[in-house]
Amino acid sequence: MSPALRPTRPLISPLEIIVAVLVVGALTAMILPVLAGARETSRRERCASNQRQLGTGWMAMLQDGGGALPLVPVMPEWRWGGCRHALTDGRPYIDSDRPMSRYFPRGSGAERLFLSPADRGIRSPLDSPRAPTRTVFAMFGTSYRANGLLLDARRLGLTDAPRGVSMAELWAAPSRVVLMGIPLWYEIWAETGRDADWHRDGGRGHVLFLDGSVRYVRMLPRTHRGAAVVDAVRPDLLIDADAEMPGGPIAR
Repeated sequence: MSPALRPTRPLISPLEIIVAVLVVGALTAMILPVLAGARETSRRERCASNQRQLGTGWMAMLQDGGGALPLVPVMPEWRWGGCRHALTDGRPYIDSDRPMSRYFPRGSGAERLFLSPADRGIRSPLDSPRAPTRTVFAMFGTSYRANGLLLDARRLGLTDAPRGVSMAELWAAPSRVVLMGIPLWYEIWAETGRDADWHRDGGRGHVLFLDGSVRYVRMLPRTHRGAAVVDAVRPDLLIDADAEMPGGPIAR
């Protein structure tokens, strides 16, 4: 048989192809969770950074108010600061009608601070799992829910006058009073049944406290014994600071 007519061996056998596919699949299966974890870590860090920078606005409002927060009579949980969205293209811009806006003027690039990179919206138990959910930022102009009890003293029965709460009226330490955070803190504390667990980390998320600290904490429902997870002036709205564990979780 002449050399030209001899059968040639394939460059890559079917078995080698199968082995290569299996190796690539195994490597992909190992790498994808690592990449997903890195993206989630980045979202958490950016969310914490946003809240720290917004915390400077809260401190400025307190200083300018002589130790009292401003009154936000309508939807204080959402209208403490944030953006509007342009009717033409939906782009966000700083809402000048909100108290914190003067500390983050238009053109400063502060719009991004009000948007949590993990914002997946708030899903009701009645929503279909496949139904799209608008982000909280799209609905309210901010991803972060504030402690509205601090922005209208009338809601706490402290006064009949329309004003914000004074820090002198708080008996709790500033490190135990919540200013704002991702909405998860409220949804779990108030036991609404709605899902705002953006980080998918067992009910954990970042919260900004009155002392300016941002902590990654585990949220708990309200309890009949008093201290729950989150917020404000009354004993049944306070965080259980004594139960804080290393690394941030709050357990009871």
